[in-house]
Amino acid sequence: MKNLLRNTCGCLMVLLGAGCWTAEPPAKPAQNPLAAWRIVRYGQPSAAIEKDYKDYVEKLPTEERMAAAVSHYLENDSGQHAILVEVALKSTWWYHILVYDHDDTRANVIKYSPGKYRS
Repeated sequence: MKNLLRNTCGCLMVLLGAGCWTAEPPAKPAQNPLAAWRIVRYGQPSAAIEKDYKDYVEKLPTEERMAAAVSHYLENDSGQHAILVEVALKSTWWYHILVYDHDDTRANVIKYSPGKYRS
């Protein structure tokens, strides 16, 4: 009887312990791609940048375009510029960061979700 009780307890401990073990560590939160950028408080984007970001927004799918707002003109330490387009879609914020080189040509687009919102 003692052996049966001991074996049953041992099996339960193994089963319960196995249920708490995870094979992978939790995922790290995504790094904020805007961390190295600052808002340009005085000044406007060049005509080339303005034309490009307006074309970009116009080419978004209808649902995204209707929820899009150009919110900030940004600059980093190397003198590059960027435009932040915010899209509030299905309870999730999406940032489209349009990055421009020194010739005001779009060099990159970063799509990033900083989180959810309540509708």
